[in-house]
Amino acid sequence: MSFQESTKDRRLASPPNESQSQLQSSSVDWWGCGQGGSYSDAQRGQLLLANLLRLPPDRFESEFWLRKPYRLQLSPSESAAIAADPRHPMHMLPLGDVKRLLFRRHPRPARWLHDVDATKWVHGKKRLALGAGSDGEVRDPAACWAAFERQGFSIRMVMPQQWHCAAFELCSFLQEYFGATVGCATYLTPPGTQGFAPHYDDVEVFVLQLEGTKRWRLYERPDVDTRPAGDTTQQFTEKELGPCIDDFILHPGEVLYLPRGTVHQAMAQAAGGTHSLHITFSTYQKHTWLHLLLDADVAQTPAAGGGGDDGADEQPMHTALADHAQTELRRLARDASAGVLDDLPANLLAKSFVVGNPNAAWDDWGRTVLAAHGGVGGAPLPAWLASELEQAHFLGLAMDRYAAKFLRNALPPPPPPLLPAMEEEEELPCLSQESWVRMCAPRCARLIDEAETCGEFDAWEKEESEGGGIGSGADVGVAPRPRLTLVSTVLNGRSLAEPSGPAFEVLPSLARSAQQLLRLSAGMEPVRVGSLSAFTDTTAGGEEDVREDCIDLLEQMMEYGVLVSAAAPLPSNARNAGKKDSSATVTILPNMQRKTEKKPRKKVRRMLGAVCKIKPFSSYYAVVAASVKLRNNHLSKPLSKSRIKIRQKKRTTM
Repeated sequence: MSFQESTKDRRLASPPNESQSQLQSSSVDWWGCGQGGSYSDAQRGQLLLANLLRLPPDRFESEFWLRKPYRLQLSPSESAAIAADPRHPMHMLPLGDVKRLLFRRHPRPARWLHDVDATKWVHGKKRLALGAGSDGEVRDPAACWAAFERQGFSIRMVMPQQWHCAAFELCSFLQEYFGATVGCATYLTPPGTQGFAPHYDDVEVFVLQLEGTKRWRLYERPDVDTRPAGDTTQQFTEKELGPCIDDFILHPGEVLYLPRGTVHQAMAQAAGGTHSLHITFSTYQKHTWLHLLLDADVAQTPAAGGGGDDGADEQPMHTALADHAQTELRRLARDASAGVLDDLPANLLAKSFVVGNPNAAWDDWGRTVLAAHGGVGGAPLPAWLASELEQAHFLGLAMDRYAAKFLRNALPPPPPPLLPAMEEEEELPCLSQESWVRMCAPRCARLIDEAETCGEFDAWEKEESEGGGIGSGADVGVAPRPRLTLVSTVLNGRSLAEPSGPAFEVLPSLARSAQQLLRLSAGMEPVRVGSLSAFTDTTAGGEEDVREDCIDLLEQMMEYGVLVSAAAPLPSNARNAGKKDSSATVTILPNMQRKTEKKPRKKVRRMLGAVCKIKPFSSYYAVVAASVKLRNNHLSKPLSKSRIKIRQKKRTTM
């Protein structure tokens, strides 16, 4: 049975007036207006946001981001133009798709509160909600839809990116830019009604109006003195609201940005008798310096380890701040001017590579942000606390823990829009020093030392080159052994209920090469294999077995799709003569040999091709099902005999 046949019965029914040909690819053009960009652009997430906002990225970041609301207001001619263009993002999730998400039976019915809820705000006092069955499923989708049509209930679909392709693309691209998880939800509201109480959110919120119109009112925060962080969602009654600072109507195609803590309420307009439908995408939940340093999930809960030589799980030696330091940070959190309450800079985790250079995080951020002025205009940390963070390398350790948590819970990158068909007997290329490779997506992986040894490249390479190896830490005069793991988002599932993608064990002798690859290819730039330190450093990487281990690691990463082949960069004169085609393709160099002995490699590539090509609404679950099947069948163990080991972590459950 073919892959398509095996998933046919799981697909959702298509609308009666929608042809199957229209469902075979995503019709949304994320790059067709404003600031441009493309799938192959390393800054694609930033440019996608700039296109939605119709605002240059630097201006949005300097004037609005984390500071004040922003509203994109379209002229009548602009509104008419995008309404007639089916590729515009405002057409990404129409009413019919929302209804099908509610009525779906496969892969599982919608779950109450997990996937959907229905509410309304009555007389400015009370919020009513429909119930669920004993099994947690929506008791009756038809009754829920009837409550929307006849009783004034608003329907909220939570995390549609699990099943909806365009919503998944939107969240995944923006996740690359923010360096934090991005989620979305849709809100379907009957005309003249309001679904939720006035409130503020603990996240940065972007609103894209899809259908109908909605009136928004923004207010001053009444609790800014008692809750300066605004790090939990808070509702208010009409009497508790502060002064109204803005009142406007959002039309289809228009976008609204609300920083964390912005009090707002929204009501669908009764004029015209049409419903209102908008999608929100949000990020930066618990994404402050305080949460980075004190997050209980990061600092106190050991990560699920594994991969020791005997196969037993090993627990990382987490370093925690002293009690008096934690108490001081929590005291600072009660001060509205404290820098520990500031949001982390965009993509912070992609800008500091800690493994092998434990001082990097403090040199990059501690001196200039925390110790100097405490973030964006905040008060600096006490000198003794800044000294503790620096001397124990705690800031770097916290950043690595935070990054590992993010990568294991993040969405995978969207597949290339044009994946070349693979012949039945075609294999992945055999790498050599002359091969060129790149990461499959921007900033999709990070090297982590789960043992938290705070060691350096030179010490690790010296120990191994002298033949003594690296000790356990109990041996006198021997450096503690690092447990290096390359964590990636590439084969994560779209839902937190699914396991994260595999992680790669990296030998200490390859740590410098792996870090070099991640740094050079962070923007998807091609890297020549022979330029890695395993091949150029005669003191640490000149031995033949180290080179073989490096090739083996890179080939394992290619088998799992984390790494892809790339064409050698053009000389500067040739690059200026004519621009390359911006459409994304996976290039296989013609001078590479083809392997014939590793059959699992061939099967994985063919199945990955099938996963990447399935993008219609009616087969969204097929993508998820195939990725799970792929991991279960092939990615839970190494595909070839080598010293490189593959680990798989559990994700945070829903």
